[in-house]
Amino acid sequence: MSETQKKAYLVAAAIAILHNGKRYEQGDKIELTDEEAEKNSLYIVLDDTEAERQQAEAEAEKQRLAAEEAAEKAAQEAAEKEAKAKAEAEKKAQEAAKKRGQADKVVQDNKDKDEQ
Repeated sequence: MSETQKKAYLVAAAIAILHNGKRYEQGDKIELTDEEAEKNSLYIVLDDTEAERQQAEAEAEKQRLAAEEAAEKAAQEAAEKEAKAKAEAEKKAQEAAKKRGQADKVVQDNKDKDEQ
């Protein structure tokens, strides 16, 4: 099993236990896989504070991911809104240029008529 799948336990027995060459006294914390914990179940108990800490970390990670997703969505919506506004402004500018072009043509036509 990998290191990340280990859980924290407390030595509960009145005697010390030896694990991987290290001595653990009563009340010491020890990280064990489920298989190792099963073999030592008479001498250990699951560390409730560690379980609560892991649960809190998992909840915090969940909230962080949700906030990150919300921020990404907001940024995407803002970019879409900006692109839409830019396209609208470009369209208005083209329409204005077209109207100016037509107005210039009318003025030129009027000048041409006046000259005749």
